[in-house]
Amino acid sequence: MVVVRDDSNFSLSGPEQLQLLQLEQLSSWASRQPKSEDEISPNLKSQKVEELPTDWALVRDIKLYDWQEAAVQQWFAAGKRGIIKVVTGAGKTLLALAIAERLQRTDRDLRVAIVVPTVVLLEQWRQEILVRSNLPRTAIGVLGAGENDEFDDERRILICVLNSASRKLPFEVRRLSLGERLLLVVDECHRAGAAEMRKLFDVPRAYTVGLSATPEREDDPDDENDSDNAMGRNPDQTVLEREIGPVVYEMTYAEAINGGILAPFIIEHYALSLSGPEQTKYSALSQEITDLRRELETGSRRGLALIRWCRSAGGSKNPSARRLIALISDRKQLLYRAQERFRAVDRLISEATAADQNSRIIIFHESIAEVMTLFAQLRLRGYAVVAEHSEFPDRLRAEAISLFREGTAHIIVSAKSLIEGFNVPTADIGIVVAASSSVRQRIQTLGRLLRRGAGETKRARLVVLFAANTVDELIYEKADWHAFVGAERNEYFRWTDVLNEQPERQLSPPRAYIPSDSEIDDYQLSRGSEYPGRVEGRIYSVDTTGTIFDADKKLIKPDPLLESYLSEFPSGGRFIVTPNRFYVLRLAAQSTPIYLGRLNAFPSGGTSANAATLNNLLPGEIYPSKLAHGKTFSVLQRDRRLIAVKQRGQVRFVRPAELEPDPEKRERLEGIQRVLADVYRSGRQISKVFVNELGHVGYLYQGQAYFVGFAPEGDAGFVLDEM
Repeated sequence: MVVVRDDSNFSLSGPEQLQLLQLEQLSSWASRQPKSEDEISPNLKSQKVEELPTDWALVRDIKLYDWQEAAVQQWFAAGKRGIIKVVTGAGKTLLALAIAERLQRTDRDLRVAIVVPTVVLLEQWRQEILVRSNLPRTAIGVLGAGENDEFDDERRILICVLNSASRKLPFEVRRLSLGERLLLVVDECHRAGAAEMRKLFDVPRAYTVGLSATPEREDDPDDENDSDNAMGRNPDQTVLEREIGPVVYEMTYAEAINGGILAPFIIEHYALSLSGPEQTKYSALSQEITDLRRELETGSRRGLALIRWCRSAGGSKNPSARRLIALISDRKQLLYRAQERFRAVDRLISEATAADQNSRIIIFHESIAEVMTLFAQLRLRGYAVVAEHSEFPDRLRAEAISLFREGTAHIIVSAKSLIEGFNVPTADIGIVVAASSSVRQRIQTLGRLLRRGAGETKRARLVVLFAANTVDELIYEKADWHAFVGAERNEYFRWTDVLNEQPERQLSPPRAYIPSDSEIDDYQLSRGSEYPGRVEGRIYSVDTTGTIFDADKKLIKPDPLLESYLSEFPSGGRFIVTPNRFYVLRLAAQSTPIYLGRLNAFPSGGTSANAATLNNLLPGEIYPSKLAHGKTFSVLQRDRRLIAVKQRGQVRFVRPAELEPDPEKRERLEGIQRVLADVYRSGRQISKVFVNELGHVGYLYQGQAYFVGFAPEGDAGFVLDEM
């Protein structure tokens, strides 16, 4: 199938419009009819009992798995707080309900706030509690999705959508003084790491549990390779551990599958080709992106930090920054719409349905526009397909999920809104047409496929489509798929011509996984050897005198350990300190970084001094390194005036001291010139001096700043001679 974007695909004929209206009228009328007693679910009949039971039973008639029991015990042992990191589909919801049930045995006045990122998850939690527990319906409230319930004497559990919870829950808990008896459950807790959601953690609470397949939040590397991004430990992860607690229990996919908790599966990775015109356009876009990045990069503004700056209020005023963002978007759309992606989807569906006409298929895409294009084409082909994404009204989204869940629809095409929190009970195939490089989303995708139906031993398939020799391949550098699910569960293919050829099996992924520094042990490294890990962290430079600067040109005071590595930079150079283990790596153009050693922390600047101390400095004394910045002037021995500025190949020295009419300024200039002459005679071959905002003149030598004098023109420095 060749996908052609045709708006007529989304138009309804007259008979179709009539059929749609008839069906919606029938549905509307049916929803108004009262249900008979026999039609009411046995699990919901108990809602008529409004009395709150003394002992909550939230997981009735369910025996926890051994791992669930262990996770509950470890959470209690950790002080009744912490993150439970377990693969999606294993049973985290029941685990959290078991924790709440046991807490209520000792805290009879317990309140539970369950925070979820989506309306879909909210409904899933509400139904789970209604079906599993002995609580009356009145004990369960909802905050968000059009409802605004509050805690009270009867309502003990409040299920909240994250946006509403971050705005309202802290105030409500304080107003009712519930903090000393509140359990806060944060489902998909990596979502709460976003800066705007940190308000959620203002909620007073006695107990906290975080549930997630992957607590580490990740940026989308399609915003460009961040290998040289000067970033330390993920601040969002730090927030999660501080506010929720450490990871108290963890289960990987490989462990869950080997333990029989999740169904067996394979992941098929297909490298697709760009067409000739697509490749030409991709190359042109990539070259211009590279050129603009080089133009816009500064010391600490690299990688993802550069992209964030370009999107900021300040960066958006820069034409080159706006152009860079536009080009990145154009390249992403080009890859999303590559012809071979859609051809591969059509062929995969055709082969799956030919083998089993009841195959259940989930198709994921990052772009809502592409979701609708796929949906329209598959519908025209006669497939029982529905679409689901965040731009649909809630009613249509709920109906699409319901039809797929019950088997009326065999294919659901979704944007990433479906990836997190959607419980698919029996799916055979998942096709990731295009997604961000976030490993978290891949994990969520897998979780939806790996739920085992009653008595089933199906072998689910996850198909990942990516464009060969493009930024799509970064997902293999940044995630160890073999360690994640087991090497035997990954299969790699090169599919050069989807319409006319069979895919060719490959022996390995297109790029080798590059481990982070936290995955590399010291014993694997030796001084002077090539560094085998991901090159990320904070970048520093060393000049020929051994002086160290950070990426923003601020002076760094080396400790004895760092000083011991400076012999590796006889002619200056650059090094990077990794974010977790603080490995020191010497950088060189077009070559692998060299491991030098390990520090205890990131290098930092020297100490500051108060104004009184600075005003009493004498020439030659050590100067605070944090103030060693500002305007720079060259020091040239060929003229007795010494101090000069180089501009466009020309040199302008300072005005001769004897021509300075102001006696105080003349004295200052002559004093500075005497000190610089003495410095040279002492063997220190300095080439520059700085003048900072205080009007202080100084120089740097072997990592230390030294005071020279007070500039005659204050922070402006010196008056230059006429050309």
